[in-house]
Amino acid sequence: MEAHDDLAGREEDVLAAIENPDWIGRGYKGSLVAWKGYGRDRYLTVIYKEVAMDDGFVITAFFTRKVNKRNKLWP
Repeated sequence: MEAHDDLAGREEDVLAAIENPDWIGRGYKGSLVAWKGYGRDRYLTVIYKEVAMDDGFVITAFFTRKVNKRNKLWP
């Protein structure tokens, strides 16, 4: 199992990425992928699933330099 120690204590950043992303993409099996830029060429990527308009859960979150806009839904 991979640990994302760089996200320890950064729950607010994860929620901010979902609430105010730079863009949202389509994930696998109905999940969504929120992308939020942090600094130069660094993105917080949050994979989550919405169960209802005001309910959902985070599957995983991580920082990356690789950008994937292929399945872009918004904006």
